[in-house]
Amino acid sequence: MKKMSAAAAVIALACVLFGCASAPVAPAVKGPEAGQYIAVCNGYDWGTGIDKLVINAVKEVADVTAEDFTVLVEAEAFDWVGLFTTGAMNVGVSTAPRAISAVYTCDAAGNPVAGASEYVAIEMPVDPNTGAYLYFDLRDMMNHVPSVFNMTITSEKLGLTITEGSLTYGLAERFVLDQKSTYEDITLTYAYYRPETAKAGKTPLIIWLHGMGEGGTNSLVPLQGNKVANLASDEIQANFGKTGAYVLVPQADGFWMQNSANPDFQSAGIYTPGQSARSYYTDALFNCIDEFVKAHSEIDANRIYIGGCSNGGYMTMNMIIEYPEYFAAAYPICEAYPDAKIDDEKLAKLVPQHIWFTQAQNDGTVNPAECDVATVARLREAGAADVRFSFPADVHDETGLYFIKDEAGNDTEAAYQYDGHWSWIYVLNNTIVDENGLSIMEWLAAQSK
Repeated sequence: MKKMSAAAAVIALACVLFGCASAPVAPAVKGPEAGQYIAVCNGYDWGTGIDKLVINAVKEVADVTAEDFTVLVEAEAFDWVGLFTTGAMNVGVSTAPRAISAVYTCDAAGNPVAGASEYVAIEMPVDPNTGAYLYFDLRDMMNHVPSVFNMTITSEKLGLTITEGSLTYGLAERFVLDQKSTYEDITLTYAYYRPETAKAGKTPLIIWLHGMGEGGTNSLVPLQGNKVANLASDEIQANFGKTGAYVLVPQADGFWMQNSANPDFQSAGIYTPGQSARSYYTDALFNCIDEFVKAHSEIDANRIYIGGCSNGGYMTMNMIIEYPEYFAAAYPICEAYPDAKIDDEKLAKLVPQHIWFTQAQNDGTVNPAECDVATVARLREAGAADVRFSFPADVHDETGLYFIKDEAGNDTEAAYQYDGHWSWIYVLNNTIVDENGLSIMEWLAAQSK
């Protein structure tokens, strides 16, 4: 037995008698079980994509390459081919291979290691048209988690076929999912993030209201249908000081723009002449928010920020009109609340508030002239103290990952163009700034009632 030095003996005795604070030990990352995989499903500007697999090869392996593996995915999806060939709208199960960009030995968390390991990482390229996990169903106009999703990873070199595994969801893993709030006959699902650095009564709250395609009862959908989980990223949270910020993501089972239980908001909702612009979900949403605030004493009730995109932008406007003194600031994005529905009484409620509007000029889904442009002009004319409007020409990739293709399918030097309606991409990446370089998240963090 190795002898203990006198000094070490004294220290050990002191620890026994008086106790010692030891350095915290990071919990070990649990990798996939033997013969199984973990698929990493990350949020991107365009949605959610499975970009990496970590497999447990059962035995230690080395010198693996991309050519040694194949990945086949069987998943439920909307049949777009059938739609364009026959006009039928159906959901089915399709099978397709995934391209592999890199393979290497790794630790349980997927980090590269030198030499042999029982774990192998398989990286797969994703882009706005490849590798998505959620699928959009044209029949109900919503994104869905596939009810059928299977992956088969094969390596003849290793004599390996893996068909069992699980998914992990990147930043969405920081959220508590599928919570419920009920008001009268309406139940909302919600997810939330609590910063570890939260302090009693000092922590602001960011509320995100999803767009049309993220309704339902699975709170993973509004977190990953767009890059909403990024609100819990270290980069975004850093804007809110030492406490960070809570994030609350409520989910309607239908569409925020409904003004009744009838989900056909396009033909029987707020845009119909003579119909109310007040959302069917107004009271239920306020109840959800207020209950959440009261149940979490760390939240500063004077620093509650509400925003969202499209349908959620409409709902943001609806809520700050209905509850003008509750929120410290609002950040509606490509909001769909018709200016024609904002009478002088409603406008007067908006004038004292702190609001930062964002919409792309080439938005083809919500007409800027009928919503943001008209409302901002009226607010400024009415003397609004703090109304801001970011109005970029388009929505393009800012990551340097995606480019417009030429006729041969090769990348050009021009950044990939997203649908002009998708201006929420800029907000969720915090690249919206004012003329002084102040970002939208910095501005939010500075607002207080």
